[in-house]
Amino acid sequence: MSGNNSTDKLAEEFKKVKANIRKLKETGFFKEGIAIINEISKVSFDFDIHVAKNTPEEDLMVLLEDHRQLNYFQLNILAELLMLEGEIYYEMKNYEDSKICHEVALRIFMHIDERDENPYSIDIMDRMTKNMEMLQRIKTEMNK
Repeated sequence: MSGNNSTDKLAEEFKKVKANIRKLKETGFFKEGIAIINEISKVSFDFDIHVAKNTPEEDLMVLLEDHRQLNYFQLNILAELLMLEGEIYYEMKNYEDSKICHEVALRIFMHIDERDENPYSIDIMDRMTKNMEMLQRIKTEMNK
C-alpha cells in the first residue's frame, strides 16, 4: 500500500513540474523549459533524454525496459517529458525536433497500452491521441 502512496505522491509532484514547464513555455522561456526536462531525465532516469530520441524505434523499448529497467510509471513520466519537450519545440517552430519527441512519446505510450493490465486506459489513449494530433499539426506546418 505504501508503494501506491509514494507513486501517487510522485504523480502529484510531477503534475506541479509539468505546470511549471508549461508556464515557462507560455512565457517564452523555451530553453529553460528544455533544460528542466533534461535535468529531470538525468536525475530521475540516470540518462539524457536525447538518448531515447536518438535510439532507433525497434531498439527503443529494449533500451528503456531491459537496459535502463524503467518501470511502467517511469516510462509514463518519460513519455510525458518527451511530449512537453515536443510542445516547446513546436512553439519554437523547430518542427523536426518536435516531431521526433512526439513520435518517441507515442511509441512509449503505445507500448504501455500494449502491456497495460487495464486495456484501453483512458489516460493512455488520451495521450496517444494528443501525440497523433500534434504529429498531424507538425506535418501540416512542415508542408507549408
